[in-house]
Parts: sequence; structure tokens; C-alpha cells
Amino acid sequence: MLYFLYSNFDSIAIFNVFKYITFRSFGAGVTSFLISIFLGGKFIAFLKNRQLQESIREDGPKTHQSKQGTPTMGGVFIVISIMLASLVWINLTIVYVWIVLFFTMGFAAIGFWDDRMKMSTGKGMSARVKFLLQILLGFVLIMILVAESKGFTMSLRLNEVSSYSSTSVLLPFFKKAVIDLGPLYIVFAVVVIVGSSNAVNLTDGLDGLAIGSIAVVAGTYLVFSYLSGNIVFARYLQIPYIAGSGEL
Repeated sequence: MLYFLYSNFDSIAIFNVFKYITFRSFGAGVTSFLISIFLGGKFIAFLKNRQLQESIREDGPKTHQSKQGTPTMGGVFIVISIMLASLVWINLTIVYVWIVLFFTMGFAAIGFWDDRMKMSTGKGMSARVKFLLQILLGFVLIMILVAESKGFTMSLRLNEVSSYSSTSVLLPFFKKAVIDLGPLYIVFAVVVIVGSSNAVNLTDGLDGLAIGSIAVVAGTYLVFSYLSGNIVFARYLQIPYIAGSGEL
């Protein structure tokens, strides 16, 4: 949203700061942090007042009893914070932004419905149903990205820039190791997406502090996205350059 101030009023010098991804990334991080500080406690209190809490069976393992009463559906607040910060600071003219935001909401909806079922019936979605929904979302996402993407360029030598299809993958640490998977790319990408969407949940354990794992993963993806979206760094590091990916 703020990017439009630069794109429409670039004659006003103070608005030029919004054209820099680094500044807007910092602003988005501060915005999410402030939302968490000022609204996080109220949201947790709301969950407790509505008794939206973990219910642990008495015959379950003793190590699980510590989660009794822990507020659930915390992912809703995380997603809301991300969405609000993104809509304020991101360049909304980049198609990848809308694709990622939409499918983030889709995966969040699966988690929300799973938690909802746990509270109403005592059981969440079966693993089979949950994975099928995630695979379906991942498949649709990849089909859209492959259709939308024009591939990527990569500088394997100082003065040599090569172009590759959107179904190609780069093997790190190997010179010129770029493999076009063709139709198998869809299977590979779906596995990566579904695995990534469950990674934090599996790492979280029993303490309920998923935000720590999320921060590490988000920070890593931030670096990857920025470097791939910056043609200078992409050429220097010999990694794929994808125009607009820095906004992610």
C-alpha cells in the first residue's frame, strides 16, 4: 500500500524511501512486532475467555499434560499479523505476492479447521485428509507458478548469463548443475511445499512456542528471496535471479 505513494507521487522526495525493499522489509517487521506487542496479549485473553484451549486426555503421556489449557488457534494471530504487515508495506503489483498471500490463507484455513474440529469433537482431521488437502493446494499452487513464471536467469560466469525454464532446479555447490525435471518438477515441488508447511509443526514439540521456529524459517526465506530478487547479488553468488521475488 505504501509503495503506491512512491509509484504515484515520486516527485515528493520523502516518498522515494518506499521504493527500497530493505526499508519496506524493516517496516513490515516492525509493524508485525508492534501488532504482537499491543494485540497479542488481548488475543490470548480472548482465546482463554472463549475456552479455546488444548484439551489433553487424562490417559495420555504425562509429558503431554503440560499442554493442558494452552490456548490453541494461535496461528490465526500470526497469519493476521503477516497479512496486515504485507498489505501495508509490500508492492502489490507483483503477481507472486498475491499468489503467496492467497495460498498462505489456504494452508492457514486447513490448520484452523483442524483446531476447530479438535475442540468440537475431540479429534482433529485425520492425517490422510489433512495431507490430501495440502497436496491439492500445493499442486494448484505449482501449476499456477509454472504457468505464470517465465523461468529464471543465472550468471554462471562473469559475462555469461543463461536462461532456464520454470521447471529447472539448481544443485548447490556444483558448477552448471542445472537440471530440468520437466513434469517431475510438479511432484518435487509439491513434496517441498507440503514438507515445509509441516516442518515447524513437527519441530515445535510440546512447549507450544512455534513462533521461535517460525522466526528462524522466515528469516532464512527472507534472505533467499531478497538475494534471488536482486540481480547484482544473484549474479555474484551464481544463484537464480527471479524478478520480483524480493518482495516476498
